[in-house]
Amino acid sequence: MATAKPFIGLRPSKSIVQEFHCPPYDVMDRDEARKLAENKPYSFLHVTRSDLDLPDSIDEHDTQVYLNAKMKIEQYLNEKILIKDSKPCYYFYEETWRGKSQLGLFAAVKVQEYENGTIRRHEFTRKEKEVDRTNHIVITKTHTEPVFLTYKDNDKIEKTIRDFINKNEPEYFVKDENDVTHKVWVCADEKINKIIEDEFKKVKILYIADGHHRTASSLNAAKEFEKQNPNHTGEESYNYFMAVIYPSKHLRILPYNRAVKDLNGLTSDQFLNKIKEIGTIKETDLTEPSKKHSIMIYLDKKWYEFAFKKVLIPKDPVNSLDVALLQNNILDPILGIKDPRTDKRISFIGGIRGTKELENLVDNKGYKIAFSMFPTDINDLIKVADNHQVMPPKSTWFEPKLRSGFVIHTID
Repeated sequence: MATAKPFIGLRPSKSIVQEFHCPPYDVMDRDEARKLAENKPYSFLHVTRSDLDLPDSIDEHDTQVYLNAKMKIEQYLNEKILIKDSKPCYYFYEETWRGKSQLGLFAAVKVQEYENGTIRRHEFTRKEKEVDRTNHIVITKTHTEPVFLTYKDNDKIEKTIRDFINKNEPEYFVKDENDVTHKVWVCADEKINKIIEDEFKKVKILYIADGHHRTASSLNAAKEFEKQNPNHTGEESYNYFMAVIYPSKHLRILPYNRAVKDLNGLTSDQFLNKIKEIGTIKETDLTEPSKKHSIMIYLDKKWYEFAFKKVLIPKDPVNSLDVALLQNNILDPILGIKDPRTDKRISFIGGIRGTKELENLVDNKGYKIAFSMFPTDINDLIKVADNHQVMPPKSTWFEPKLRSGFVIHTID
């Protein structure tokens, strides 16, 4: 049984939202954040990437960074840039990109449900990133950015949300630099919110699509707050974190492509002969695979379509993924890439950049070969999570990304 409650959100005034909203904190470095926030004193980046306002001599994980974020939130409250709703709300959120929309909601979900497996993961987390976000939560006493969750569809939740948005104008309606349209509706209607909250209790499992570090850090922070509270009940605001929850059928996963700098001492012909032993290959004019368990290979200005032999495809949810088949049968044994997380010879290219970028890397940027992948299916991600396994690195690229700065969850 999943908990997804309405909450009292802190959010930007309507007049400033176009300047305020921003990309998530972890898709940019400090210099890129500075450029995005340039001449924007009310960009939410001054909170999520508050290191941009500090000298480079101050480490981005220094305590001063988190104190600076806290100060900015207080400043925005004093200047009425941020306003707090008077009662618990759901915040319905629709993103539209390239003709397709995904509709869900901001809700408060329980951190303990990550610990007990009601909220399931498919990735490992890194300690240093957990520490960073934990410090950000503890010092600012806010969850500034949502975790991206999904669930197996519940038609009543979706119908209830659609009925509301069809009758009401969005509070926010903005377009970002990637041509994604974002609409947010504020729902304080207790009757509607009760229906949604009760329906979520029928949802057995929530799955993390993106935001594993934010989830783990929310649990860490909750434990820190619990230590400080001798009257802990389990229902304090620190026991909840903010998530955007979308039905799985709405989600769009793009491929996560690969490019490698050399052929591990092989000639092109030797490489092609080796992979003929594990599958079928033919030259093609296409650049993207049309089905699962096939990949496109760009080598010497030519595209090849390659399909793995069926005997090589295990039933295991992880090792049957295309990215795992590529790693286990080509990247490791043939190209010598044992650990794709650390090997400097391989790069990962999000599908939003397209196969033209793969051609550019091979033709002009010193790479020898590129692999165009078939996107991982959301149901495969769910199978991996249900088996309490983790995906190989760089398996999924969700698009569009969640935007930051529409709603903040406060810890009172």
